[in-house]
Amino acid sequence: MKEKPPRRLLWLRGQKGDYLAFDIIWARIEVLDLIGEWDQTESTLKNLLEDVSHLPQALAKVRKALGDIFLRRGRYSEARKLFELNVKYYSEKGDRILLGETLGLLGDIYVHQGEYSRAKEYYQKMIDMAREVNDLDLLARALNLFGNYYSDTADFEKANHCFQQWLAIAREKNDLRDIAHATGSLGNIYFRQNQPERALECYRSSLENSARLGDKCGMVSALGNSGLVYKNQGNYD
Repeated sequence: MKEKPPRRLLWLRGQKGDYLAFDIIWARIEVLDLIGEWDQTESTLKNLLEDVSHLPQALAKVRKALGDIFLRRGRYSEARKLFELNVKYYSEKGDRILLGETLGLLGDIYVHQGEYSRAKEYYQKMIDMAREVNDLDLLARALNLFGNYYSDTADFEKANHCFQQWLAIAREKNDLRDIAHATGSLGNIYFRQNQPERALECYRSSLENSARLGDKCGMVSALGNSGLVYKNQGNYD
């Protein structure tokens, strides 16, 4: 078997004049983000944005990460500018999958801003693109986002339809995490439609699959939602 050539690292000049591998810097950013050090994450990403300005692919990756930080912090106009630059880049590059993901992020921004018609437009583009390239992962993410959109706008039938399609994809892939999330989302819809038994059935499925994964957050969510159903029924036993 022919050996693969060694992977080349991208080296960047650090602030102290030394050189650091991009992968090392990126790993540090991921840790800072994970532990909630968002100020330091943002600062590191902004510095990196300048360092990779001549490298389009790395630049798009940094823009996406920085845009995610802005989105979480409610700085929507700053996030939108970065995501729109990535839409232009991925369109020109012909990367339909990353383009679709970025369109979904723009949809998220418009949801947060209460511009639901604009959000719907971007989510629909994401779904169309996922189906065009026949990418199940992208389609699953799009259906999740669209389902949440319809849930937020109280169109529960359409939300249910999206989540059911998402669940079907998750089962086809045997993706336990997505099965747990999709059944949890369906449970929320049934709860809001005053269908407690169907909601509980979904929450039980979500709990079971979260437990199989060892996902304690998912288990707590499923148990908490089940508790809300019982509380709503006046069942405190």
